[in-house]
Amino acid sequence: MFGWGNSVEMQRRAAKVALTLHIVRSELTEIGLQSMVERRRAEGAKVVVTEDRAVMFGISFSPTRWYDFRIDLADRDTAAISALGGGEDYGVFILAPLDDEKAWVTVKTEPGKPPGRNAKAMVRALQAEPGFESLDRAIKKITR
Repeated sequence: MFGWGNSVEMQRRAAKVALTLHIVRSELTEIGLQSMVERRRAEGAKVVVTEDRAVMFGISFSPTRWYDFRIDLADRDTAAISALGGGEDYGVFILAPLDDEKAWVTVKTEPGKPPGRNAKAMVRALQAEPGFESLDRAIKKITR
């Protein structure tokens, strides 16, 4: 709640983000990209579809917390959903391959820009959610 610890409120917020990722992933596999885009637009979201089969849209969880989602479908082997937190969660970065139920999370910001006040606590809370793990730890395992 104040940028530290793993409060009950932070766990609730992390659960909402995790559920949203699960819903987006499920929509892609169950109703397809075009139907998902139409559904998001019907809900009032600004959805951008690029020529290289990327889809971008934002989801607001509160006036001070939102996530920009990007779905990359250009290559079947690397198809993934990514999300970057904004506001209090600025810097929370989630990467979820479409062919796996796993998701990785870390803090990732532009050079010289500090993370949002709740970013680090949100990353810890997301790592406690089923299927989420530290992106930094996963990279260390691969590069050993």
